Amino acid sequence: MPQTAGPFCKTFADVDDEIRAEVANAIWGADPDDTERMQRLSHYFDYYIDETTSTVVRTTKRGTARSPIKSHTELLGFVRLLKQHPDKTRRDLKLICPANSADASASALDLDAALDLTVRVMFMASCRSSTAYNIITTNLVFRPIWRESESLEGLVERVLPRYEIDQPGQTDTIRAQKLNVRYLYDYTKVRIEWTNNLPDHLFLQVTDEWISLRVFPHVGFLETCSRALAERDVGISTIESLSLGCLPPDIISETLWTLHLLFPEDDEKARALLDKEIQDKGLDQRLSGPFQLYHGFHETPRDVLLPEDVKSLFGRYPHWGERLYRILKEVEDPTPMTWVEKWADSKKSPRFTYWVGFIALCFALFFGIVASVLGAIQVWISYCAWQDASAGFACGKYGSTQTPAASSTMA
Repeated sequence: MPQTAGPFCKTFADVDDEIRAEVANAIWGADPDDTERMQRLSHYFDYYIDETTSTVVRTTKRGTARSPIKSHTELLGFVRLLKQHPDKTRRDLKLICPANSADASASALDLDAALDLTVRVMFMASCRSSTAYNIITTNLVFRPIWRESESLEGLVERVLPRYEIDQPGQTDTIRAQKLNVRYLYDYTKVRIEWTNNLPDHLFLQVTDEWISLRVFPHVGFLETCSRALAERDVGISTIESLSLGCLPPDIISETLWTLHLLFPEDDEKARALLDKEIQDKGLDQRLSGPFQLYHGFHETPRDVLLPEDVKSLFGRYPHWGERLYRILKEVEDPTPMTWVEKWADSKKSPRFTYWVGFIALCFALFFGIVASVLGAIQVWISYCAWQDASAGFACGKYGSTQTPAASSTMA
C-alpha cells in the first residue's frame, strides 16, 4: 500500500491541509468545493486527531497492545475496506485484512482495534469487540460490542434503530416547545453535556444529584455527510449509505432537526446559551446555524410545524423520538433532587393517597357527628328556654306544676 500520507501526529498543526483533504476524499469522496468542505470539517478534524493520537493502553491477557495503525494511509486502507464491504461480518473483514503481526492472537487483537478506530473516525460512533482490551472505562454512555457475526450494516441499524410508539399512546398531545433548552434550564434540573459519540445523542442521564442531557454538536460532520448524499434519494438503503462513507440520510436530517428543537433560531435566550457554550467549550461554530441540509428539510409543508402529539413526534423523529419523549416526560414531571422534593414525591403513591383519603373521611365523619350532637343540644336548650317552667321534668325543672292562682288560694 503506497505511503501517500504521513504518520499519525501528536499535534493538530502536524496534520496539514493535504492530509485533511485525503482523509475527507477517502471517507466522503471528492467534492468540487473542497475549500468549503474543509471549513465545515475543521471541528471534525479536532476529533480525528484526538482519536488517532490517543495514548490509551488497552490491557490484554498477554500484556498490552495498541491499535496497529501507524499512519493515515493505513487507516484510510481500513476506511476503503469498510466502504467496499459494509455487508460482510466482522469476522470476514478480519480475514481479508492484511496481517499486522506474526502472532495470530495478537494480530486478531490489533485488527479489532483497527476496525473499532475506523468506525469511530468514519461515523463518530463508538463500538468495541468482545476482546479483553476493550474493557476500559470511558465517559461514553453507549459503547456496544460489534459482534463477530455482525456486519457493519447490522451494527448501524442496531445502534441507531427506528422506534414506533405503542398504539394506545399515539394521540396523547405534547408541547414540543418545552424541548427548548431555555425551558429545560428554567423549569428542570437538566443540563447539557456535549458528546462526540452520536449514539449518545439526546440520552437523558438521571442520578440522585444531577441530570444531564447528552447532545451531539458536530454539525459540520453531519452537513458533510448530507452533502455527500445530495444526489441520492432520501430513501436509500443503509448498506448503500455506508458504501458512500455516510450514515443513512434520515439519521443525519433527524439529528440536525433535534438541534433546531433544542436551540430555536428565533429564541434569543436559547441562542445566547448556545453561543456561550460554543465559546466556553470550543464547540463547532456551525452549531449556531443555519444548517446546510440536503435531505429531508422542508420537503412538505408540515415539516415547518412542530409535532402536536406522540404519533407525529415518532413520525417525524423515528430514530430520536423515544428519547425526545423521555425528555418531555422529565419536563412534565421533573425528577426530585432536594430532600423536600423527594419527600413530596414519595407521597405521590396510590397507597399514600388512599390512606390520606381514608383518614380525611374519618375526620370528616367524626366532626360531622360532633356537629350534629352539638346542634341537637342547642335545639333542645332553645326549646326549653321557650317552654320555660311548663316543660317540667323534660327540661330538668323540678317542683309543682300548679298554677300561681291555685297556690295562693291554698295558702
